[in-house]
Amino acid sequence: MEFRLKIPLWKLAILHLLLYLLITFISDTSHLFHPLTLFMQLILFIWYISFHHYLKRIIKENIEVKEENHHLFTHDALTGLLNFASLHQRLNRLIERDTRFVLLFIDCTNLKSLNMEQGFEGVNHLLKDFSNQLTKLFPEAYCIARYGGDEFAVVLRVMEEDDLEERLAPILESETPMIMGMPITYGYTLFPEEADNKQELITITEQKLFLMKRANWLKREEDMQRSEKLRVVGELAAGMAHEIRNPLTAIKGFVQIAKSNSYQIEPWYGVIMAEINRINQLTSEFLQFSKPAPKNFRLCTLQECVDRVHQLTLSQAVYLGHELVIQPALHSLEVCVDKDKIVQVILNLVKNGLDAMEANGILTIRLGEKNGKGMVEIADTGRGMTKEETEKIFHPFYTTKEEGTGLGLPISYKIIQDHDGDLEVESELGVGTTFRLYLPLIKTKDRGMLQEEGS
Repeated sequence: MEFRLKIPLWKLAILHLLLYLLITFISDTSHLFHPLTLFMQLILFIWYISFHHYLKRIIKENIEVKEENHHLFTHDALTGLLNFASLHQRLNRLIERDTRFVLLFIDCTNLKSLNMEQGFEGVNHLLKDFSNQLTKLFPEAYCIARYGGDEFAVVLRVMEEDDLEERLAPILESETPMIMGMPITYGYTLFPEEADNKQELITITEQKLFLMKRANWLKREEDMQRSEKLRVVGELAAGMAHEIRNPLTAIKGFVQIAKSNSYQIEPWYGVIMAEINRINQLTSEFLQFSKPAPKNFRLCTLQECVDRVHQLTLSQAVYLGHELVIQPALHSLEVCVDKDKIVQVILNLVKNGLDAMEANGILTIRLGEKNGKGMVEIADTGRGMTKEETEKIFHPFYTTKEEGTGLGLPISYKIIQDHDGDLEVESELGVGTTFRLYLPLIKTKDRGMLQEEGS
């Protein structure tokens, strides 16, 4: 209960003083006008006024503190809007009165990420601006509250023939993002048409907000993937054009020379055909890299793939003066793969290793198991690579060979990915390079089914 003084303090003091003088005059008139009595009465009058002034100030401060505490208890300290608890109280009152209204939830998209860019002070400033804009955009609202960290709730009045979509869409999809400079997501529910109670009302609104967040997230992911595909296509096209231009330039030059020599191309025939073959090889590898190959998965062992590669490369290793060492696994490593593709990958890695070594090099192919996957490790004793080189070797058209196309390793990487495997590389200058490819092993319970499918 609040106590407020309705009579001015000076009037109350004079009234009390006159009452005191009247009582003194009636009771004892002999000393009424004595100087000491008058002095004491003046002191009493001054003290009385001071006391009443102090009392009034205390009462006023008490009222202000209560009002401030009540405001802090019901409002958000940062934005000045209603807080979570007060919103629920307002909703309870509206529902008890059977009032028709709309509950709108608004989420500031990616506001948390701005903490890293602008800091907490900058984000707090944005939240204050956003709350101010909400009060301007929805002046007719029953209430506006800060529902969470970057979520706001607006309770709107609804007219009889109110088209909510037509009314809210321009504000939420155009005006608000343009004013704030950031995208938002939202969801709203009409009471009592779409919900019977407060809990159901809030649940439905949160679900609608989540669905819009999910749709926006999927759209962003789709846009990012499309942009990434276009970037990759651009890089491939630029690389392909660059690689083809070189042999075409050489062919054009020899044809021009042949023209000045009565089209006698015999001296340059071998070079021209070599450049044409190079273009053909480059085009074939590019098509293999870009087009999805049909899958022909069958049950086999990694040892079978390595044995096939050993047969194909043994003569080259001997010719180059290298030693080819095979270290088999302790037990059979069964996989379901396109055997020809896996042989192609291992063969490519082994040839790269043989080419990277000087005379009397040692290339080791080691089989094993790691983390439930079959492993094939190809280690050479060549010159090795720098960290910058190892980061680029799987990029299309990057090569350290004079005769290379730069598509062998990217194709190998893509093949292993298509098999749900991994391809890793480690290298050290002056020591050598090690490639490890991992493929999922076949479990015992799946072997019979795969064998039936293969037969």
